[in-house]
Amino acid sequence: MRISFIIAGLLSICSLSRLKAEIPIVACKGVLPQESTIERFMELKEAGFDVSCSNFVDMPTSHFIKAMDNAHACGIRLFALSTELWQYPEKTVRRIMGHPALYGYFLRDEPLTEKDFADAENLYRRISAIDGSKPFYLNLVPYYDDALLQTFGIESYAAYVRRGFGSDIPQICFDYYPITEDGIRDNWYYNLELIRKESIRSKKEFWGYILSTPHADYPVPTLSMLRLQAYSNLVYGAKALWYFTYWTPPRDDNFIFHDGPIGLDGKRTGTYDVVKKMNKELRAVRELFDGAVIESVRHAINVPYGTSKYSVGGKGMKVIVSGNDKGAVISSFSKAGRRYIAVVNKSYMERLYVQVRARDNVRHITKSLKPEKLKGRYTLSGGDIAIFSY
Repeated sequence: MRISFIIAGLLSICSLSRLKAEIPIVACKGVLPQESTIERFMELKEAGFDVSCSNFVDMPTSHFIKAMDNAHACGIRLFALSTELWQYPEKTVRRIMGHPALYGYFLRDEPLTEKDFADAENLYRRISAIDGSKPFYLNLVPYYDDALLQTFGIESYAAYVRRGFGSDIPQICFDYYPITEDGIRDNWYYNLELIRKESIRSKKEFWGYILSTPHADYPVPTLSMLRLQAYSNLVYGAKALWYFTYWTPPRDDNFIFHDGPIGLDGKRTGTYDVVKKMNKELRAVRELFDGAVIESVRHAINVPYGTSKYSVGGKGMKVIVSGNDKGAVISSFSKAGRRYIAVVNKSYMERLYVQVRARDNVRHITKSLKPEKLKGRYTLSGGDIAIFSY
């Protein structure tokens, strides 16, 4: 009796927190299939996530439907990812397409060959012929260096990205992890520039990743590291933010994963609290970027290869940054008749100082999206963002 009252209470609490997010926060390797309970989905919701994506491979569709039932009670939605979806797409889609907790369909992770792309496109056509109203997941490999691409058989990353965005699939994701024990990878923003360029050319949205589970030479994430990844993706125009991962994966032949938000033992780690704090910020800030048009992205102080330099000259608002040698990403965007400039500190270790010179109608926009009177100077901690409207 006591257990039933507890579950009823959880259902009530979760139902009050339902949210339809236009820029969703997604947990890749979210709640595990065997852990798909009300309590676990509530825990995911408490951490600030909207969508869970886990592999229901070799499990019957009925198991996935039960998971969606529990997720729906907590305002969480799921990506469909299973053997039955891939082998019997028409039959499976007809069974699940009407469920309110179904967010979208997982097609393929990191296609490398033309056959990989063709298989993903074929699956997309079969699914979308029945249900084309939901998002589809196709994730591209990142550009770390030419040698790594060659091991994948990719001769030109620009051509590879164009192939991905040239498919019929309406959304394209990429999973670049920029922060290692040695610092920030040099070509991260070059990668983002290529993705943004092809997104604009093809008129398709792109999704970006945030690394939350350490492995190889990737460190345990701090709030500053998460901010840098999240806000850089947003100011470049990402329309969804994916975390890799929520649940810590088991060790495999290549990596020893550890300290993800939920550990291998199923218990919360210190990373859970850091991710929860990050997502609390994001849930407010993302509303400003939802439906916004990113007009330009420039870099100040340090201008990475393939990017454009920000100039403080000209009329109107001028932004001057100082304080570290990484500098800033400065993004101009518009929404609902107003224009904005966002400044992201590209260092996750050092502060950045931002001075704004502008007319009286310029306002500072807080992370809770409240306009404030302009001050002379702003101090950004590692990876943080400052937003101004005019």
